[in-house]
Amino acid sequence: MIDSKTDQVAEILKTIGHPNRMRIVLALAGQSHMRVATLQEQLQIEPSLLSHHLTKLKDTGILASKRQGKDINYSLLDAALPLALKALL
Repeated sequence: MIDSKTDQVAEILKTIGHPNRMRIVLALAGQSHMRVATLQEQLQIEPSLLSHHLTKLKDTGILASKRQGKDINYSLLDAALPLALKALL
């Protein structure tokens, strides 16, 4: 029987396995947060496609979002990626 932690790690790895989502995670690494507009400008990803990827990352528990006025800021959740990396070791 596969435990839920293994399933969670597999889902995280599957999610960040997409090249654009990996680029988003790497752009946010080391940042406290980043505006959607800044991510779009930096990564040159179409706004609708970026929104899709950000939603997938958020739904998987990799990102958190916070609205500030008209802006939405995204940040990496501390627990998601270390859990996935530790499980690989």
